[in-house]
Amino acid sequence: MSVRWGNECPIVARSGAWLSTTLTELDGWNAGTLNLDGGTIIVGHAQGTSVTMLPVNVRAGGGTLMFDSGTKDGGSLLVDLKRMCDPHATLKLVFAGLEQQFAAYDPMTDMTLVGLPPASDTVEGWVALRLDGNPWHITCPTTIEGAPLPQLRREWQANGQPHVTLRLPG
Repeated sequence: MSVRWGNECPIVARSGAWLSTTLTELDGWNAGTLNLDGGTIIVGHAQGTSVTMLPVNVRAGGGTLMFDSGTKDGGSLLVDLKRMCDPHATLKLVFAGLEQQFAAYDPMTDMTLVGLPPASDTVEGWVALRLDGNPWHITCPTTIEGAPLPQLRREWQANGQPHVTLRLPG
């Protein structure tokens, strides 16, 4: 699928459709929100110096967000995920080239961060996601070196696969 970035209507990835883009292409995009409704959005890493914020609305059809492998050097992507139309929409998050991925829940703000280590200002990899609430029901405090208090955190392993897959429960 070819995409022309600019002041256009928001893009919807419906069932059977996919959108493939890079961090560099997203950096200059100002069309608003990407909508995921059963399709797949693939974001590839590209060297850069900026941090790009990408709002993604997950509609009733759910879908897949895939992040191609990248280095920790260069630009970063912050994704703000919303399941406004259907809070039970199923979403698959795929992080290529990683051995592990984790999520940390903050009960004071009632949000979960995926890929942003607690007690750290750096992104593990090049992408971090913000989700409202506690979709994985993370309740066990974990003591982490450098953090003043135990954190509510969950980890996923690649288990021999070339990627880590997280399923956002519906």
